[in-house]
Formats: sequence, structure tokens, C-alpha cells
Amino acid sequence: AKSLIHFFFAERATTKVPSLGRSNNGTPPLVKPKKISKIGIIGGGTMGSGIAIAALSAGIQVVLKEINDQALQAGVKRVMDVLDGRLERKKLSQQQYDHMTRHLFKSQTTYDNFDQLDMVIEAVLEIVPLKQKIFKEMEQYCNKECILATNTSTIDLNQIGAQVRSKDRIIGLHFFSPAHVMPLLEIIRTGETSAQTIATSLNFAKQIRKTPVVVGNCPGFLVNRTFYPYGESAHYLVDRGVDLYQIDRAIQKFGFRVGPFLMNDIAGVDVINFAFKSMSEPFKQRSYAIHLNQLLVDAKRLGQKTGSGNYKFDAKTGRPMPDPEMKSLIEQARKLSGNPKPFATPLTDEQIVEYLLFPTVNEALRVVEEGHVYRVSDVDVACTMGMNFPRHYGGLLKWADTIGAKRIAETLDRMARDSGLKMFEPCQYLKQCANSGASLYSIDKQLSKQ
Repeated sequence: AKSLIHFFFAERATTKVPSLGRSNNGTPPLVKPKKISKIGIIGGGTMGSGIAIAALSAGIQVVLKEINDQALQAGVKRVMDVLDGRLERKKLSQQQYDHMTRHLFKSQTTYDNFDQLDMVIEAVLEIVPLKQKIFKEMEQYCNKECILATNTSTIDLNQIGAQVRSKDRIIGLHFFSPAHVMPLLEIIRTGETSAQTIATSLNFAKQIRKTPVVVGNCPGFLVNRTFYPYGESAHYLVDRGVDLYQIDRAIQKFGFRVGPFLMNDIAGVDVINFAFKSMSEPFKQRSYAIHLNQLLVDAKRLGQKTGSGNYKFDAKTGRPMPDPEMKSLIEQARKLSGNPKPFATPLTDEQIVEYLLFPTVNEALRVVEEGHVYRVSDVDVACTMGMNFPRHYGGLLKWADTIGAKRIAETLDRMARDSGLKMFEPCQYLKQCANSGASLYSIDKQLSKQ
């Protein structure tokens, strides 16, 4: 109950950004947000179409732009399939459906009328030169007050906007897939993003009924960076002889809907493999080389979409089942990792959870100590809404705080000594809390001054 009460207030605190002022104490805000009436979305793939649906559902006009007619029609179809489904299930009235499809939704392959938009969101492939080119075009064709946003999940915003002059209008709007369903919206600020851009983006999140969390510009931002060690640790355990399916069962027993390996299959092994590679470069000093994902990609086992990945999926029901064929791939992955020594005794489910979540807590605290969030509880909201961390624990760091910094730091120290890996070494803030007996939330006073 205490954890749920904590989460209730944490969720409502995410919109309080010190630099914008507070309007709930009788004084007007320092910055008045603008209402978004018309947006452009560049890229009609899974993310772009999902963002379009979220905006249309909120009564916002949407212009979907693609590179050619074929890609455009595919994007339009993705949007229409969802709206048609809602109409069929009576989630939309015929009048609402007609208004969305005839008056709010437009599609095109040009930048015509982009000067009339309040915001443009780039949602193309994670290729830096492509994003840079699009941002340069966005600045050229949009009006001088239009917000220039990217949906990137890992790429540095300063790289994306390197060729843009008006850097105060650049912001990251990281939706989680499917964008029209998942409740979280990470709003990524750079050192040059204006207070007006942040305020209007927060208001946009409110318009489309998302819970926003404002974070600093760092590799992986908040959620993907925090959970990067979670996936690394899962593969480390497999390399040390722990059963892949036991790891998933232990995490599900803890309260997650799916374990890390089934999650990989659902998201797409190739997508997750790309994300691991993207994250390993900026944190290479404490990264763990993952080989199993690449072996799966090479074997065309891309997960649910191909019928097999870490699991085998039933052709009729789509139900995931353990696959005996994984044994040879796991043996190859272990060999590529240098055949790490198996654990002397089998790990319990509780130990598996600690191996996956204690490094995750550690990385979250690095994000906190680097000043990328305004309050520690923002991490709780983001990890629960973005990665389905079990809500009844109150969030990742609320759960960690109940365990205590001392125990987590000591356990990580032991893991680091046993493995010889830097990925398990406790961060400075965790060690400070462990030595002083302080709460993980004790840094909040410093964060509020940002």
C-alpha cells in the first residue's frame, strides 16, 4: 500500500519542472505552454503510425509524410487498420471515425504546408545521417516557432540536430511501442532546449493522454539506459550455465509480465541486437559482450515475427514454448564468451532477480547522480510505464530503497569480484548511501535546484 501511494504521487509530480515555475501555488507559471493543434510526422512505420493514432485520438490534425508513395500507403494502412478495428469494436462512433479520417488525417510525400504546423516529429530509422538530413529539411520548411522533435530511442540529440541553427526548438519525444497504447512519453531536453519548448511538449503529452517524464540528453536516455544492464546480466547468466527459461520464469514470478528473453522475441531479436550494439559503444568500459543475439539473427531466428527466436512460437496459437534447438546456439555463445566458469551451485530465483535488477538499480542511480532527472521518483514512473516494472513495488528505486543501499552495494561488490566485470561495480551515489545509511531519495534536494 505504501508503495502504491508513493507511485500515485510520483506519477503526478513528473510535470513539475523547476525552470517552468509552478502554477499550483497561486502564482502563474514562468512559461505558458502552447496548445498543439496540427503536427507533422515524418516516417509511417510502426512508431510513426502509432504516434499518428495517438494524436488523431486526441483531436489533433496529423500530416503523415513518407519518402515515396509505396511507403506512404503502407503507413496510411497501419493507421487505418487500427482505426477500422476501433470502429468495428465500437470504440469509435461512425461520426468520430469520419472526422478523424476525412478532416484530421492527411498524408503526403512532400513538405507542402509544413509551415503551418505546430510540431514535427521525426520517426524514421535509427540512422544518424538520415535524421540529420531530415532535421535540416524540417528547419527549412517549418515556421520559426514549430517544435522540431525526434522519436529516437538511443541517439544523442546534439548529433541529430548538429546542422540545425535554432537548437532551442529541438527536443526528443521518445514514445514506447505501440505508441498509441503505452502510457509513457520520455521528453528529452538538451542543454539548449528552451523552457517554452519543454512546456509545450509537456502540454502535448497531456493532450494525447500520456504520462511525461523530462530527462536529460544521454545515451539511451532514462529507460533504455537503465535497463541495458538488465539484458546484459541475463546473457551473462546464460553464459555461466543458467537456464535461459529459468531466468524468464524467475522474473515473471517477481512480477514482470514477461522475462528478458521472451521480451526480446516479442520486440524482435534484430531490433534488440541493434539496441545492444548502440548502447555498448558509449558504455564500453563496463559493457558485457553479448553473442547469443547475433547468433539468433544470423540463424534468421528473429523472434515472434519469424516463429522462432529464444522461444519457438506455435504456428496456430502464437504461444511461446521452450525450444531444444537453442542448446547448440547457447553453447556457441558460451564458447565466444570464453566459456565462463559455471556457478558452483545452482542459482535460486531470488539470486537471478538480484543479478538482473541490482545492476539495473545501479545504472538508474548513475542517471540520477549525473543530473538527468529532476527527482528520483521520475525513475520509478518511467521504468514502470516504459518497461512494465511491477507497479505494486512503487517503482524500481522505491523497491531498491526498501531493500536498502547497503545490501545492494555489498551484493554488487560480490558479483564484481566473482565475475571480474566492471558492469557490477556500484556507482558512487549508491556507495555513499550505503556508507551513510541514507535513502536513495536523499539527493532530491540537490536535483530540485536544476
